[in-house]
Amino acid sequence: MGLSKRITLGNGIQTNYHRIRTIMHDVGNKTLVDVVSYTSRARRDDELASGGQQEMCVHVEWHEHDYDDALTVADAYEWLKELPEFEGATDVLEA
Repeated sequence: MGLSKRITLGNGIQTNYHRIRTIMHDVGNKTLVDVVSYTSRARRDDELASGGQQEMCVHVEWHEHDYDDALTVADAYEWLKELPEFEGATDVLEA
């Protein structure tokens, strides 16, 4: 799964596809959600086609969530859509 939303980075690059790569728990302290962004869904598809040998993302950002060792990936996507930068994002299912 991923999220579709046009976001312009500080360097002017426009990203349109975002996915969670990692959820990490700092036990009892915080949960971190690692989001990677691509210029397009096609670039993510290229990454998949390479078997992960070529990383096609153009931006990586960790988002800090309150500690929650039960946070599922689906819940993390819903939480991301509540953040200002992902407000209005739509779900994209990966094949």
